Amino acid sequence: MSALARALAHQSRGEHRQAVDALQAQLPSLTDEQDRIEALLALTRSLPRLGRLPEAMRTGTEALHLAELMDDLPRLCDVRAAMAAVYAHMEIGREAMEQALGALELARSLSDLPREGWALARVGTAYLALGDPVQARETTQQAREIAQAQGLVELEFSCLNNQAYFTVEEGEQLTREGDFDRLPMVQAMAQTLAQDAVSLAQRENQPYWQALALSNLVDALLQSGDCARAEPLLLAEMEMAERGGFATIALEARLQNAQLAAARGQTDEALSLAEDLLHDNHPGKARRLERRTLQLLYQACKQRGRSDAALHHLERLLDAERRAMRQGQALQTQVLLIRQEIQSAMTRAAHAQADAQAARQRAQWLEMEQQRLQERLLRTERAALEDWLTRLANRRHAEDALPWLLQRTHTEPLALALLDIDHFKQVNDRFGHAVGDRVLREFADLLRQQLRGADLLARWGGEEFVLALAGQGARQAMNILERLRRTVQSHPWHHLAEGLAVTTSIGFTLQPVGPQPPVWPVVMQRADQALYRAKAGGRNQVASA
Repeated sequence: MSALARALAHQSRGEHRQAVDALQAQLPSLTDEQDRIEALLALTRSLPRLGRLPEAMRTGTEALHLAELMDDLPRLCDVRAAMAAVYAHMEIGREAMEQALGALELARSLSDLPREGWALARVGTAYLALGDPVQARETTQQAREIAQAQGLVELEFSCLNNQAYFTVEEGEQLTREGDFDRLPMVQAMAQTLAQDAVSLAQRENQPYWQALALSNLVDALLQSGDCARAEPLLLAEMEMAERGGFATIALEARLQNAQLAAARGQTDEALSLAEDLLHDNHPGKARRLERRTLQLLYQACKQRGRSDAALHHLERLLDAERRAMRQGQALQTQVLLIRQEIQSAMTRAAHAQADAQAARQRAQWLEMEQQRLQERLLRTERAALEDWLTRLANRRHAEDALPWLLQRTHTEPLALALLDIDHFKQVNDRFGHAVGDRVLREFADLLRQQLRGADLLARWGGEEFVLALAGQGARQAMNILERLRRTVQSHPWHHLAEGLAVTTSIGFTLQPVGPQPPVWPVVMQRADQALYRAKAGGRNQVASA
């Protein structure tokens, strides 16, 4: 067995540290381009398991350019799929989706079902990086069906395990949004998917798979408050992670241990475990893990009535969020620099070895492919941030934008308003849902026509809309909102259906200029209270708080 084959054998057994050491030792001596691509691809897959994401980005970028220069479409597909996973780990959703869609298009052009399955799985991880766990799970289900039909055990496990992880994330999202009706069903689904992944890993006798699946199962159980089942599984997870040297799983297990202590009311122990984890500078510790740990500290102190400590941890959490955003921007810059560096080196090598005509043909082909990918990517990003019915920004977009708008209140005021279409249920009941949809679209158009391009306008949910007016004081905001109310009232709605009339209730609050802007949910709550007063006062009016 060759040294490269032995290194790949380490990887197949989940021994990623040994695989990386062996591959890095072999890489300088590999002169055959196919072997070099194989080694670079293996490194790109194993390095993220050790938390070494920038190195994985570098090896993947080099492998990508080698495969492009060689016109090796199957390997190009594999590298794109691996790079999608790296970018998803780095929380760079746009890059992850670009690579995943590229892998999917190549796999389908090759009529290669196994590669199509892996590419679909990576599209799923890219959706999660873009903040959409539901779409991530549904896309991964397509990959899982391919895996089952083709007998691809590794892909099936990856899909099951990812679906469990995505569903746990969906549960956390529902909890944050206060949607407790769907939460039990989602929690049960997460446990079922994670248990199926554990069973598959045990059947295949794969220690790394077992540790991964146990981590997701423990998360699912802790989320539903089942501490009794979670504790022995967590102990097994920690033992397997330590025995196998699975650093990232070991770090996750430490957070789960703190969560378990908090769930049992052992607040002091939970705080101590969480603080120890925060101060561990292990290179494999992900930014997301730090934020989850700070969230635990905040919630534990809040539940025990330790207001000062809770506020302190909330400030640390907000600071971590800001640092994560800055780090994400820095990583994107690093991506561009590495691409430029490797592309320059590969271009020089190609000019020395390749025929000029072949290089032009490759460049033309890649340019057309890139254009197709960019078009797909733009459609995907638009769908992620835009409400499909009204073509306004959606709630996710608004929740991302509001914190940044509030940061600007240290120099200018901000008026935040909630608008609700009065008696919208009666519109649907009397005229039908098709007319209701047209009312929503036309209402959105009326608002958009009356506002500046700099104002944030988004559909908050159902018949409710959110509006942020930057730089507007109370009097100016009241005038603008009153104008919007009159515009809606006087609009000839009867052209949609005879007898139809539409009015709107508006509640707004003013965040004045000040050095310490509040978090956006506090400001949103004030606007919601004002909207309640507008409705209680008879609707079709503007109220402030």
